Amino acid sequence: MLAQDWWDAAVSFVISQNSNIPRIQRTVWALMDAGGGCVPSPELLLRLINDEGFAMGLKLGYRRPYLAALAERALGWRPSCLDRAGVTLEKTMGELEEVPGIGPKVASCICLFGLGYLDAVPRDTWIKRAERETGVRWDARYGGIQQQYVFAWYREKGGR
Repeated sequence: MLAQDWWDAAVSFVISQNSNIPRIQRTVWALMDAGGGCVPSPELLLRLINDEGFAMGLKLGYRRPYLAALAERALGWRPSCLDRAGVTLEKTMGELEEVPGIGPKVASCICLFGLGYLDAVPRDTWIKRAERETGVRWDARYGGIQQQYVFAWYREKGGR
């Protein structure tokens, strides 16, 4: 499991929507190059996204306004769980889902990989199929870690 910075996870998972690993890597690396070796701050990300030439090179497509919305929101905000202990997964997911382009799957990925909610279970098509076909039940405390194993196992066996 990764324990990323929440901002890095948020940017990466917004970029990852309906994409493939090589494209995601190229985009994240281009942003990191522009950010001096790290994911650009919200301010810099907004400048990069608004630079037509740079943005076209990223080939973000429909993700571009979502990434801009995330950066705009992050200028004066961060998830409340970073400032207050005991903020529930549901509340944090709700905060994230207020950002255009962040739905339940991306929000749960940010929660699991960037905010330390080990009970967050990202549900993509593989996981939804595994739930239907195997009846898997998620551990209330470590469902996110369990999900990673189920995902790897289910993809390896071909989802049948």
